Amino acid sequence: MQDVYFRSSAPLKRLNASKEVILSGGVIGTPQILLKSGIGESSELQAVGVTPVLQLHDVGKNFSDQPAALVSWLVNSNNTID
Repeated sequence: MQDVYFRSSAPLKRLNASKEVILSGGVIGTPQILLKSGIGESSELQAVGVTPVLQLHDVGKNFSDQPAALVSWLVNSNNTID
């Protein structure tokens, strides 16, 4: 059985899952969740008072933004080149 503890307000709550728990916080939130759960670089976790559970060097590293550009045109004709 898997237990998940969370706090949406006081007090601390516990959920039980019979199979698995999938938790995602997006590109920024997921590394934060993993690090606060003790999954990441052990020396960095210990330095901030988090007990390491699993050593994974890459958690929270190599983040890159995904820029997007919107390009639009206004035309006054429906003549197209096929």
